[in-house]
Amino acid sequence: NPNQATLRGVELEARQNLGILHDVLEVISIGGNFTYIDAEVERTPLEIARAAAFYGATQADIDAGLIHFSGLKRKRRLFNQPEWIANGDITFDHPDWGTKATLSIFAISEVLDTAGSGNLLPNGNLDSINLDRFTDEYFQVDFVISQTFGIPRIPGEWTVKTSIKNLTDSSRGVIYDQSQTVDDVHERSFKQGRDYTFGLG
Repeated sequence: NPNQATLRGVELEARQNLGILHDVLEVISIGGNFTYIDAEVERTPLEIARAAAFYGATQADIDAGLIHFSGLKRKRRLFNQPEWIANGDITFDHPDWGTKATLSIFAISEVLDTAGSGNLLPNGNLDSINLDRFTDEYFQVDFVISQTFGIPRIPGEWTVKTSIKNLTDSSRGVIYDQSQTVDDVHERSFKQGRDYTFGLG
């Protein structure tokens, strides 16, 4: 990021035990957090000139009295900085039974993965342009359950734990800069799969 950048953010978090509704619900709680991140940097004059040379002025630009491409925003996101992150969960925790289970959801906005570049011909003219690429926004649902128990004549406690990450097997993808495309254009889309974990401790 050759130009001066700004990074600001705020995070809100809350958790509530449902025992306030009824005593039987004391073993259940809900919680979550949300983070908003404002992280941007001005594009370099080269980036702006490169886009203007490649796209030229659209009819809308010409009608507005402009002689260059206006679709490219003058600022872009910083690398590896999402605009927002959100988490939420509902948890069952019964100490007398030794049982704990959590169903959670995680979501994140698109994240700048690769800055665009241009290819020049030997005469200095712009031959092609690669747009900024973002890891597209996605969400995933996770489930974790554990059970603690004792074994007669063996000291200590045992815990068996099972987790399933990305339970819904949500789609992931890499998307081109939406400020330079009419519709969402994916470079690639894929499924990451589920992650199963079993443990005994």
